[in-house]
Amino acid sequence: MPIFLVLAAVFDLLAAILSPLAAEFELLAAMFSLLAAVLDLLAAMFSLLVAELDLLAAMFSLLAAESKSLPVILSLLPAVLDLLPATHNFNTRM
Repeated sequence: MPIFLVLAAVFDLLAAILSPLAAEFELLAAMFSLLAAVLDLLAAMFSLLVAELDLLAAMFSLLAAESKSLPVILSLLPAVLDLLPATHNFNTRM
């Protein structure tokens, strides 16, 4: 019987020592969970940054395409300006 009391006391002492250690491991697990959430947020921010850079590249591509069509638009401008007085006269007759 006394051996069982000694073993019970040893296990009680072991439980008293390991209980705070388990709480610290739970705290450590919560900290790692928070770190994972922060890293997920950081990954989402970088993904958004990449999407914004893709949009910027598309805008510059569109700007380049528009700059190629600018000479065509400017070549049509004299014909449009020639039509303006005729349109103006047409509007004043009404």
